[in-house]
Amino acid sequence: MPEKNKSRYNLILLDYSFGEGPDGITFLEKLKQMNINIPVVFLTSFDEKYIRIRAAELGVNQFLSKYDFLQMANLTNVVSGIIDNPAF
Repeated sequence: MPEKNKSRYNLILLDYSFGEGPDGITFLEKLKQMNINIPVVFLTSFDEKYIRIRAAELGVNQFLSKYDFLQMANLTNVVSGIIDNPAF
């Protein structure tokens, strides 16, 4: 029997905006309700403070702005760092 909270996924790379339908915050809220604990890197082109605050409250590991080229250039390092640190 699989252990609780074990997943075959190491990380979720999540965008705030899916276009039509729910947004990334809603997705995070559903994960939390289902007690699913997988590291999340949250990407957005929106620079709204409430998005950052709510994402942090929901346990996002890293928040990156799509318009910050230095952050996006560092994306592979961020992902590798989270995956290589199983102490989540």
